[in-house]
Amino acid sequence: MKVETPEDVLFPGLDLVVKRAVVADGGMMIDAAGCGSPGACPQCRHPAARVHSRYWRHIAGLPVGVHRLIVRLRVRRFFCNQNWCRRRTFVEQVEGLTEPRRRSSTAARSAMRAVAVELGGRPGQRLCARLGLYGRRTTILGQLTAPPVPARAPQILGIDEFAFGKGHTYGTVLVDVESSRPVDVLPDRETGTVAAWIQEHPGAEIICRDRLMAFTKAIRQAAPNALEVADRWHLLQNLSTAIEKTCRRHRDCLRRPTASESTTALVTPETALWTGSDDATRRSTSLPPPVCRSTPSAAVYGWTARRSGATGTRTLKGFSPRRKTTGTVSSTHSSSTSSTASRQAAPVQCSSIARCSSSATPADITS
Repeated sequence: MKVETPEDVLFPGLDLVVKRAVVADGGMMIDAAGCGSPGACPQCRHPAARVHSRYWRHIAGLPVGVHRLIVRLRVRRFFCNQNWCRRRTFVEQVEGLTEPRRRSSTAARSAMRAVAVELGGRPGQRLCARLGLYGRRTTILGQLTAPPVPARAPQILGIDEFAFGKGHTYGTVLVDVESSRPVDVLPDRETGTVAAWIQEHPGAEIICRDRLMAFTKAIRQAAPNALEVADRWHLLQNLSTAIEKTCRRHRDCLRRPTASESTTALVTPETALWTGSDDATRRSTSLPPPVCRSTPSAAVYGWTARRSGATGTRTLKGFSPRRKTTGTVSSTHSSSTSSTASRQAAPVQCSSIARCSSSATPADITS
C-alpha cells in the first residue's frame, strides 16, 4: 500500500484529518478533526442534520516510537430533530478511536486491558509507565470486565472459597475443572447463595468441592444426584493429617531400641586423675596441669617465695614492671609434705595479677 498522508501512518482507516503535530517534553500532540458523516442519535438512531457546537477532546493513544501520544480532536455536537426523542444533542464518535466518556483510544484501552489481565493494578501501572501508556492503577483495573456466565454449569464443577479480606470477608469461586477456567464468583460462602446458583445453572454431574459444610448442604439441596469428590489438595492434606496422627499414636514404638542395641552396653573408658601427691602420679596422667596463660612467669617478674608457720603456708610476692601492680599468692600444705611444696599443684586464683578467670599453680610459677 502506498503511503501518501500522515493519516495513513498514524490513523489508518479512520475518518480523520491531521492538522498539526507537535513534539515536546517526550510527548507528541496531534491536532486532528473528524471528517466523516454526522452519524445517528444514539437513542433514537435518527441521522443528524444540524451542528450544535464544536469543542476539543483530548484522547490518549498508543505511543509513537519513544513518545507518548495525545490526540487533540476537534469534534462536533449535533441536534436531534426528533421531537419525541428525549435526547436533544449528541456528540459524533470516530469509529475505531473514540467512545462516549472515554479519554483513551480504543487501541490504548485494549493494551491496558491485556496488561490488567496479566499483571493487575500496581504492577500494570509500572509497566504502562515504561511502555508510554497513560494509565493509573484504578484506570487499568477499570478496563477489566466480567466475562459472561453460561446458562448451564460445566459437567465437572469445582467449588472453593477464597478471601476478599483474610479473616473478615470470604467468597466462593466456581471453576470449570476440565478447562481450568473460572465460571463465576459469588459474594459469600453461604449455603443459600451456592444452592441458588446451582439451581439456576443446572448440568453439573460431578462437583469437586471444598470441605466446608455449607457447600455440602448446598449440593444436597440443589443437586442431590451429583457425585461429590474432594480435590487433590484436600486429599493430600487428609493423608498428611492421618500420617501425623498415626505417628503420634505409635511414638513409643518408634523410639523402642532394637535387640542388638539393647544388649550392647556403653563402656566409658576411665581417665586417670592427678591428685598432686607425687611426681609419679603427675607423670602418669595424660593431661597437663592447668596453667594460667595470662599469668607472667617468676623469671620475668621476680617472684619470691617464703615459708611461714608450722602449717607450711607459702607466700609468693611479685612486682609487675609494666603495670606496677603487686600480687600475693598463697597455698597451705601440711608439714609432712613441706619438702615437696615447690612441686605441689594446689590451684590458686590470679585475680590481681592479670585479667583472667583461669587457675594457676605455685609450682608452675616457681619452676
